[in-house]
Amino acid sequence: MNLCGHDAYVLTIIKEHHLPLSNENQYYHQPFYYIVSSIFSIIINKILGREADFYLVDAVKVVSCFASCAIIIISSKICNAIEMKKKYKNITMAIVSFLPNFYLLAGRVNNDSLVIFFMTCAILYTIYWLKDQSWKNTILLALIYGFGMMTKVSIGVYALFTGVLMINVLTMKFQEKSFKGLLLKFGVFGLISFPLGLWYAIRNYIMFNQSISYVPKLSETSDIYCGNYSFFQRFVFPSFSNLLSSPYAHPFEDYNYPVYLIKTSVFGEFTFNQQGFIPTLLLFTNLVLVILSVIAFIYIIFLSNRNDEIRYILTGLWVLVYIVSIKFNLSYPFGCTMDFRYIVPTAILGAIFIGAVYEELMEKSFERESLLSTFKEFYIKITNASVILFSIFSILMYCTITR
Repeated sequence: MNLCGHDAYVLTIIKEHHLPLSNENQYYHQPFYYIVSSIFSIIINKILGREADFYLVDAVKVVSCFASCAIIIISSKICNAIEMKKKYKNITMAIVSFLPNFYLLAGRVNNDSLVIFFMTCAILYTIYWLKDQSWKNTILLALIYGFGMMTKVSIGVYALFTGVLMINVLTMKFQEKSFKGLLLKFGVFGLISFPLGLWYAIRNYIMFNQSISYVPKLSETSDIYCGNYSFFQRFVFPSFSNLLSSPYAHPFEDYNYPVYLIKTSVFGEFTFNQQGFIPTLLLFTNLVLVILSVIAFIYIIFLSNRNDEIRYILTGLWVLVYIVSIKFNLSYPFGCTMDFRYIVPTAILGAIFIGAVYEELMEKSFERESLLSTFKEFYIKITNASVILFSIFSILMYCTITR
């Protein structure tokens, strides 16, 4: 077993009963996932009577599995929060539920699944808070960000999203001269979220002079370095030759970000022994859904009469996360940093866009043979076919893999 990664972090807590004493390898990460995982591992292996390192590490996957399953439940609650009707919510939930990235996240020993859970909760409770600035929603949102930051600092992007919306609400309260109660809630929010989220980062800064946003950077001589390609080659123009060459991503060879995201959202950075039409059709139905989500995004911005939550807030967050991910890949131009697992909530948002536009089109009538009427017929048929095929090929792909 490789004892220099996430496994070593967990075993350090279980066996030595303290946090890592260096920030090398994966030890620079925030500790919440590893602390929670260690507790569950101790309990599970105590019951099973196992003490070997393999079992101690293997048991922590239960945390990733729980978080991955919970993300799907929270996604359903987001649909409810924006008042999407159940029969249309099924479109969104089918996409989210059968997205293979959640299968892959559920079996990993790292903090990705848990931080995505907190990111999804942050979206949900930001919407709740915008509708009702109660003490309950304020404190729960503070705990989500506190524990989220204690899991992985990348949730800070979502904190920026929530912070802008909070300032907007405060500005309106100032105009109404009813801001004092809200200022008190902001103070409590900060008293809860900042100590929880930043204590380990401060500890590592004091001990190792490690910045809050620190990520170990590989050498430009690394085999997975892709900074030698231009911005347009990496981010603007999709590489269709790369898309058609193999359904699987290759971090040592690939450099095109859009295509890499499409591949890793359904296969991660793995090359499975499953060949033939199943992975190929899963990849291309996924591509169709990505295109539909972009079309839905454009429709929501320019044509929709949906409420503010769906029209401005969630679309704004989708853009923010994608822009920050590009900035991250410019700073760290390596194959491994292009993995879709860093921006998984964009798939949830994209699925919500698809479902929201599907609902709006189904609920509205257009003049026969008009452009919007043609668009409605096309969008509904393509969405229905794509969601069904995506679900089927996702199941077939991961039920037919052999060792």
